[in-house]
Amino acid sequence: MKKTNYLWAVLCAAMLFGGCKEEEQTVLSLENLPTTTISGYLTYDAGYADNGNGTFVRRNEAPAAGQRVFAMVEYSEYQSNATGTKVYEGTTDETGKYTLQIYTTTGGVAVKVQPAPFEASFGKLVEADGKQELKTVTYHYKVNTPITFADTETLPNIVSVKETPSVYTGDEVEGATTFPYSVVVSGTLKVPVEDVNGSITYVGQVGRQVKVWFTRESGQPESEAVMVATGTVNGMQGEYTVNLPIDDLSDTYYITAEAMPFAGTYSDYTSGNPMPEVKNGIYTSVSSVTATFSPNGFNGRTVNIGEIKMQFTANE
Repeated sequence: MKKTNYLWAVLCAAMLFGGCKEEEQTVLSLENLPTTTISGYLTYDAGYADNGNGTFVRRNEAPAAGQRVFAMVEYSEYQSNATGTKVYEGTTDETGKYTLQIYTTTGGVAVKVQPAPFEASFGKLVEADGKQELKTVTYHYKVNTPITFADTETLPNIVSVKETPSVYTGDEVEGATTFPYSVVVSGTLKVPVEDVNGSITYVGQVGRQVKVWFTRESGQPESEAVMVATGTVNGMQGEYTVNLPIDDLSDTYYITAEAMPFAGTYSDYTSGNPMPEVKNGIYTSVSSVTATFSPNGFNGRTVNIGEIKMQFTANE
């Protein structure tokens, strides 16, 4: 793994969840627009497997089955003066194929597809007693660059397919028992709340899970493993703290925190209506947040990584 694969800030910029939530459109009705279907395939490097006769076969394009996929279209693609982002969600099938139906226009719309990260087993070859053996480890996989569909190809009733599979890249996840030191990663997690006037503010959310991981500046082969830790938001203002084990007090770490998706309800106020429409849907991170940390010999230091914002997408 190269160091550039670890700069999660690239992913933060790529997620493009910039619309905060799907706002009720007063001048734009997507239901009156035509639809089209976009699809593609996701694979990941699953490492090696024993083929049964004493040799090993490489599985570098294993289908990423059952993984969540988001498609994002800016509302300005549908109407020039509209704001926000329309988010569509789907799940890959057993072959790794995702299929998403989206609203479009006669001229097409630009679509960015961002698969969600996931963890899976990786078959790793290790040397033992002068011969190779197969060891199963856990990898944390993600697609660092969103998949883009050309706007002129996304026409009504036309299926656009990315023929070349999009590949998840991964980093080995190690157990905390191998890490003698730790840092405390802190921050806040907030979700959107709408008032009777339609104004949106962000408030702390309790009882939600936050995942934190790091990569090292050294980027040495023996340092490729990534420690992934989780924590729960406990503070009433959305504060969370996650104890993140590390293994080298002299290295520099790139730390990333991300809120895990969860299902919930949202009170959506429409213009002139004092009573909200309560919608069911899912909350997802607007983006990850990152920080750079150099322990310089200090164990147990607290690193404040900033505010994680989530957005709400209603079920359709």
